[in-house]
Amino acid sequence: MKFKFIALLAFIALGISSCELSDDNQPQIQLVALGITDVEIPDPFLFGQDNDIVIRYNNPSSCHRFEGFQIQNNLNIYEVTVFANVLVDGASCEDNNLSTEQVLSFPGNTNGTLVFKFFTGLDAAGNQEFLEIEVDVVE
Repeated sequence: MKFKFIALLAFIALGISSCELSDDNQPQIQLVALGITDVEIPDPFLFGQDNDIVIRYNNPSSCHRFEGFQIQNNLNIYEVTVFANVLVDGASCEDNNLSTEQVLSFPGNTNGTLVFKFFTGLDAAGNQEFLEIEVDVVE
């Protein structure tokens, strides 16, 4: 009985040690920020309602897939960035630089003026550049 128990433990230990957690066959994906080229924003925003903002950006290649928006705020200032997933190795991608648009539904849940700063890219010195738009929220 004791021998069977030790054999079972050895078998389980062998099984666990042979498992590899990484899978080299999985594609490598990187998250990248894309520069916004144009924005259609309602002015004014309606208080208590979702306000749709149409955001346009250039999709650099067929390997870039829209991931979502990152919104950082400080009081009434909102920085909006478009993020995409991109396959970084082993993929054949077509450079297309297609203009693409997504809709950001933004709640008008505060009165006053909101300042939106839409990330457009980096300048030659590597500093972030923004398209800045002020919008009033009315009842």
